[in-house]
Amino acid sequence: MIQCFVKHAYEPVFTGENQPRLLYVSRIDPAKSIYPRVMHSHKDFVELILVRSGVSKYFIGDRQQYVCAGDLIVYNSGVLHDEAIWSEHKLSIYCLAIGGIALPGLRRDALISDKAQPVYSCAACLPVLEKLCEMMFDALRVGTCQSEKFAQLLMESFLVKILPVLTGTETKEESEEERVLSVRIR
Repeated sequence: MIQCFVKHAYEPVFTGENQPRLLYVSRIDPAKSIYPRVMHSHKDFVELILVRSGVSKYFIGDRQQYVCAGDLIVYNSGVLHDEAIWSEHKLSIYCLAIGGIALPGLRRDALISDKAQPVYSCAACLPVLEKLCEMMFDALRVGTCQSEKFAQLLMESFLVKILPVLTGTETKEESEEERVLSVRIR
């Protein structure tokens, strides 16, 4: 038997005015990624795109950014964005919309500074992030009150997992733990 113990006192990550809420989860498979979209922004929520497979070019504000499997794209509220469609490089992505985020030092409904690079490599923890997204998507598809609560808690776990990547505070030790966990999830 192997046991793992909690080593630190639990402190909630999301307190006070910072009560993020999951609005929706989309899964776009490669066959559906070829349909055109329109350049748009979101007034009052953050949108996160987790690239599961494929390669594409995204338009983010006034920048063009290439993305590939393992990348996480962060669209703060109000940021114009769209994807360039390449039929030979079909994407598979999860898309999460999260409202109510209020992190210290950032404007409301922002996960990163508006000047920050919006694409982050999460390849080391992609299996874990994909699993969380899959469980959120499946829970919302069921559509019961309890499944929505479950999806909400999973979204909070997703945020806890990506915040060290977004803030640059991820350590090598965390990366090794993620690697071991991702092997066990498969």
